[in-house]
Parts: sequence; structure tokens; C-alpha cells
Amino acid sequence: MKGTIVAALNRATEEQLAGHLHACDAGFLPRLSTRVNIGHYAQKMIRHATRFEAWAADELAGLVAMYCNDRAAEAAFITNVSVLPDWQGHNIATDLVARSIDHAWARGIKCIKLSVHKDNAPALAIYRKLGFTDETCVEDTRELRLCRT
Repeated sequence: MKGTIVAALNRATEEQLAGHLHACDAGFLPRLSTRVNIGHYAQKMIRHATRFEAWAADELAGLVAMYCNDRAAEAAFITNVSVLPDWQGHNIATDLVARSIDHAWARGIKCIKLSVHKDNAPALAIYRKLGFTDETCVEDTRELRLCRT
């Protein structure tokens, strides 16, 4: 790890997203590749998600992807939070999730939801620090939300 982190919005290509997700695969609980086809997931994010990115030169170090397309419910869903292993511990995930929250509020979104494995303590700590609260827990997955008052 070296260099400066630069924030960007929707800059990554589908191939860069897929490469980033493959590099982060082992950090997901359970592994992302056991739940989705990473190539198809990257393609879906390119087409439908707003992506908050952290770049270290030409390396996609961090990514938050959020769907803001449920206008009737005035809700958004964070589908991905990932940081390359060498860049973890530098507040990248916290900063990107905070940017996604600001973006949602600016668009008139009233509630942001996300899902996380119940044993993913680092992710849960970030989300709770930013104000997310538990909504439900089904099997191994916690559903969290953050709503404007």
C-alpha cells in the first residue's frame, strides 16, 4: 500500500469492478463468489448502482455501491462495501459509506438499508458508528437501516 486516496463517483469500468471484487472476495462472509457471479454482479452495478470509489493511482482500493432506484419508497439499498486488504484500516469504508449517505439524503431518500453477515464485526461497527440500527436478523444476515427523522 502506498500513495494517496482519491474519491471518485462512477469511474470504474466493469472489468475494474470485477477485479476489485475478486481481490476482496475472501473478506466477505461468506465469500462473495459463493453467493453471486462476480462478473454479472459488476455488470449490474455498472448499470444500476451509484458507485462511491476510492482510488490509489489506477487501483480501485475501496467501493460502496448503492441502488437509489426505489423512488416510490424513497429508499436506497447499499449492495456492496469492500476495501482491498492492503487498504483496510484507513477509514476508507467509513468515508465511502458516509459519502453514500450524504448522496442519498441530497436525492430526497428517506431510508437507507443494507444487509451484513451477523459475524462481520468490523462492518457492523462501521454501520453502527454511522447511525444504522438493526431492523431484523434472519439466519446469518442482519438487516440494518438508517432513516432520516
